[in-house]
Amino acid sequence: MTSILKDIAKVWVNEYKLVFSDVGAMIFIIFLPLAYPILYSLIYNREVVKEVPIVVVDECRTPMSREYARMLDATEQVRVADYAVNMQEARRRMAEREAYGIVYLPSDFSRNVGRGEQARMEAYCDMSVILRYKNIVTAITTVNSELGGKVQMGKVNQLENPPSGGVMPIPFRMVPVGNNSMGMGSAIIPGILALILQQAFLLCIACVSATSRERRLRHNGVDTRRVN
Repeated sequence: MTSILKDIAKVWVNEYKLVFSDVGAMIFIIFLPLAYPILYSLIYNREVVKEVPIVVVDECRTPMSREYARMLDATEQVRVADYAVNMQEARRRMAEREAYGIVYLPSDFSRNVGRGEQARMEAYCDMSVILRYKNIVTAITTVNSELGGKVQMGKVNQLENPPSGGVMPIPFRMVPVGNNSMGMGSAIIPGILALILQQAFLLCIACVSATSRERRLRHNGVDTRRVN
């Protein structure tokens, strides 16, 4: 047993010497675990994305379309940075990174709503950062549901015997899934750190094995630093 323990200790010490004497292995052991968390922290530096700037193209120009834009601006997900005259101007501002989304309200938006028909609106999102895209889609979905509920409530109140209490016909309430107080960086970095350590160890083993192969090629198939 004593001989086995001595052999294990000898191999353990020799492997540490091989790792710390190999520049490539040291890069994988020290530099990689430090650089990757910093890189991912910079990517998700904002943690929680709010107030994503968007541009509204309102060709309807009615109280309802203006109310729709105000409701969008009132959400915490997006911010109406400005109004554009047409889609060409909106695309230009989006290309210049003045905004990351476009909401287009056609001229028949309010008329279709008043007739009880399905109204149409268009949204264009920049998907270079998925968090911005999620915020824009979430804000539009929320406003569509709230505005639809208000329209339905207005029609119900026009009946001869409307229900008392002003109850919404289809109540709407958003319930976030998961821990909405934790940012993306705080949620992702712990899991990524385990993968980084595993990757660093595998790369270090491969680097030490490659260096051992080079020594065998130089010394007729014998690794001079191998423990016998």
